Amino acid sequence: MKLKIDPSLKFAAYDEPKGWWAYEVRPAPKTNEWRQPSAEYRNESLGAFINLPPSTYWRNSLHKIIDGCLIPYRQIPTDGQRVEVWRGDSQIRENRYSAGKLNQIDHLYCYTDGGTKWSSNGSISAWEHWREVE
Repeated sequence: MKLKIDPSLKFAAYDEPKGWWAYEVRPAPKTNEWRQPSAEYRNESLGAFINLPPSTYWRNSLHKIIDGCLIPYRQIPTDGQRVEVWRGDSQIRENRYSAGKLNQIDHLYCYTDGGTKWSSNGSISAWEHWREVE
């Protein structure tokens, strides 16, 4: 489904009592709904898009909005999980180990220089794009 909404809205999620909402930054689950890190970021109801199906469970409803389409949000690779990373449109890709967390702009932190949590002395860097290595 393609949505025509403000391109600054990057995430969508379903709240049980309130329906679908779009967010500027990745929201976090709270007691029974999704919340952004602070009030400085904008969110907007997607109630006008009545064709959006309700989520079966609100905690599993987080989606990324890419080119107006809702794409289910993938889980963050766990600490020590192998991932392939790259920056921008670069064709150069590297294998790294995930540090299991994202920065504020949704880039994945990975250990530097092929290190792991045991060998990198805690040195990590953020990567714009990643995919799990099978």
